[in-house]
Amino acid sequence: MFAPRSLLRPLFACAALALMATLASCGREVTGASSAEAVGLPALHLRYPAAFGGSGVALSTLVPFNQVRVHLVRADSTTAFDSTFDFASSRDTLSLSVPVKLGTLASRAGEPMLLTLSYINADRDTVFRGGPATVMAQPIGPDLPAPTPVEVVVRYAGAGASATRVVLDPHLQVVTSGDPFSFEARTVDAGGRAVAGAPVLYRSLDTLRAPLSRYSSGAGLARGSAGDVLIVATMFNGAADTARLVIQRRAARLRIVSGAGQRGAPGSTLPEPVVVRVVDAAEVGVPDVGVSFTPSDDGRLTDVASTTDAEGYAHATWTLASSAGRQTLTVASGTLLGSPFAVSAIATPSADTSHGNGPGTPPSVDLHKTTLSIVSGSGQVARVESALEQPVVVQLLDSAGAPVPDIAIEWTTSGNDGTPSDSLTTTDAKGLSSNKWVLGSREGTLRLKATLAKAGGVSVTFTATALPATSAPPGKLVFATEPSTVAVGATMTPAVVVAAVDAQGKHDSTFTGRVSLALVSPTGVARLTGNATVSAVLGLAVFDRLQFDASESGLTLVASADGLTAATSASFTVNNPPALLQEVSGGSQQAKP
Repeated sequence: MFAPRSLLRPLFACAALALMATLASCGREVTGASSAEAVGLPALHLRYPAAFGGSGVALSTLVPFNQVRVHLVRADSTTAFDSTFDFASSRDTLSLSVPVKLGTLASRAGEPMLLTLSYINADRDTVFRGGPATVMAQPIGPDLPAPTPVEVVVRYAGAGASATRVVLDPHLQVVTSGDPFSFEARTVDAGGRAVAGAPVLYRSLDTLRAPLSRYSSGAGLARGSAGDVLIVATMFNGAADTARLVIQRRAARLRIVSGAGQRGAPGSTLPEPVVVRVVDAAEVGVPDVGVSFTPSDDGRLTDVASTTDAEGYAHATWTLASSAGRQTLTVASGTLLGSPFAVSAIATPSADTSHGNGPGTPPSVDLHKTTLSIVSGSGQVARVESALEQPVVVQLLDSAGAPVPDIAIEWTTSGNDGTPSDSLTTTDAKGLSSNKWVLGSREGTLRLKATLAKAGGVSVTFTATALPATSAPPGKLVFATEPSTVAVGATMTPAVVVAAVDAQGKHDSTFTGRVSLALVSPTGVARLTGNATVSAVLGLAVFDRLQFDASESGLTLVASADGLTAATSASFTVNNPPALLQEVSGGSQQAKP
């Protein structure tokens, strides 16, 4: 009996494969040399160690072979047996009965022979070689000991076999969640010279954050929460190298923190810096994001931190322009929600700014006795993260009902309620002040507060209803981690991961719907079991308990979810489980010594 293919497959990256081989001849009373007519029948038994690192990777996926050559040589260099056998793609086990004639020098202990194994691919290249190893064609009888198994080490012998070391490039890569990453392995020989063609197994030590697209590639998609992931490249000889992938949060929104609505003399430096923050979809600060600050007219900036710190904050100290009146500082950060927006300040030559009156406002106006009211714009309905169709408008009247112009109005939201287009506006001659409101990512009732700057407590609140973003162009599902070869009844590893992407192909972390997998079988033999339907988290559906009940090749999975275009996986194979080897024939024979 010979090598079960299914036992070979999980061994990629092991230093060697172990073969237990015994040659058996039979003799009732073997006391001396064997005659040329004596015949033994080797019984070949394979024993393999556990898969390297628990990867479960199919060896034939990375280095395919379809034939094996068995070569037995006697001590006098004559060939006892030499033949090549096919491994059909539909078979997992190849059973062989190999009769071997014993030489005239065979003793009671048997006859030593050299066993060599060659695994051959479709191009007739030997990709694995075992031996030569000495095996004993040992007579078998009731008073003779059982054949002694021997170990045959099988080593990689294909392209790039001279490589001794692997180096990952780069050793450190920083990406944003939702973006692709790629590592490349270089293989070199003992002298440091590059060696082409050496097979390398890539593994991610955190397949939830950084699943690889396939075992033979260092490319994948970063997803999930921020953190570090180790990527390991391993050769057949066990040599390995490790690189670090740093996944950063994806910036989603730019918002004002403080510093809006200040007053000062023209050309003066405002007492408080303008502080902004970049946050992700969960309102967690995102570091290392560029933010620009641009003052109007001849305003100037000092103490500028234009890159967000570890908590997502950036700031600038603002020196007003030389002219009086309303001035703006435009803050921007790429295409983030809320970017750009304008921070306003009032430059006034008046020394009395305690009430927050603007230029031209009669000193007799007491802002605490004014009335701020909503004119229009409250109660609108729109999709999440979209701008309301109508502006939000307030009016400020004094105690006699007359409009109050040139008064600063500060606009603020909290949480995921959105961002006003302008953090500070001023009332016009009719006491009116308007703004635009971009809703946040939260569904339901959202709120925007308009407050008299420097007159705490005088405020009004606008509301809007945010609907789910169902009006957006339909997205689709993609396989972030494709299915891989697996044995019948075994759990597929790594877990299959399906991601939701929008119409532009960007990862949609807001998707939390249920995703289902269906098995497409060419013959209808294999069936899918395990967690075939799961709920997505952060736009990712992880199927970590998939199993199959029958062996078959050319299988595919189809992922589907309501409202999204379905996806079809790459093809994969389900193999029979590792076979138990048993003696087919050749035992209990007899021969004349």
